[in-house]
Amino acid sequence: MGKYDVVSKVLVEYAPRGWLDIDTRLNHVPPLAEGAAVEVIDADVSSVAAAADKVIKGVFADGHPFLRHMEFQAGRDSRLAERICFYNAALRFRHGLPVRSLVVMLSPAAEVEPRDGLVTGDPRHADSLRLFVYGIIRVWTLPPEMFLDGPVGLLPLALLTNVSEAAVPGLVRRMDERIAAEAPGQAGELWTAAHLLAGLRFDVDAAGSIVAKVHNMRESSTYQQILQEGREEGREEGREEGRVEEARRVLIRLGTEFLGPPGEEIVARITDIHSTDRLESLAVRAAKSKSWADLLTQVSE
Repeated sequence: MGKYDVVSKVLVEYAPRGWLDIDTRLNHVPPLAEGAAVEVIDADVSSVAAAADKVIKGVFADGHPFLRHMEFQAGRDSRLAERICFYNAALRFRHGLPVRSLVVMLSPAAEVEPRDGLVTGDPRHADSLRLFVYGIIRVWTLPPEMFLDGPVGLLPLALLTNVSEAAVPGLVRRMDERIAAEAPGQAGELWTAAHLLAGLRFDVDAAGSIVAKVHNMRESSTYQQILQEGREEGREEGREEGRVEEARRVLIRLGTEFLGPPGEEIVARITDIHSTDRLESLAVRAAKSKSWADLLTQVSE
């Protein structure tokens, strides 16, 4: 889902506070401090994990700082919960702040179990009966006003809300009015995002009114990022080994934190694992394991 990932990250850059406000409204999260600064911080946790989508730093009304980890999903990921848990723990480890993970599902195709964002441990093992909770926003269930009346940087998401195809032209006109009045310098970026996101919901004809607005999208940095991703896809095979090697480093670092330094035999066994998913899964389980040997017996599970 490369292009949707790029677009979603750009929209977080445009309106980080808007996303925090939406999470508060929909999921009963404590409110932000009045007038407190909100910033998008480095989401690369390469010292502990692969990069998450976006991370926002804010301050609650009681003065306590926090991180909001955001992941955007356009398609199904059967291991979503495990991956979100992994990122959450890694971000807390790196920044030393409480982290709330929020999954923004852009399409019904992204729906996956558990639907409630509540992950429990394996009931067969008493010491694994722990909970991990993450928030979920299903954009297609929301009224368009959630984004139409919010920060201008969130306007493109209105096309993915609970709106009929017949209402699209009027919705686009409202978007156009706000963008022209409030963010003319970002028009290319915002209409590029709108055009690309509309592909998740409507066919080309239904999105025709949006296409007419993106005459200058080729000059937008969003469009250029997407082109670059396309070029890099041809080098994906070579990059995969790099991801595997990084996952090994992650596992060793987290395992060392919870289980102590691994011996040569353990390192050799880790080196023999060539699945990024398996390595990340083991890293997640490190905190619940009794020893390296105990952890690595889970490789075959």
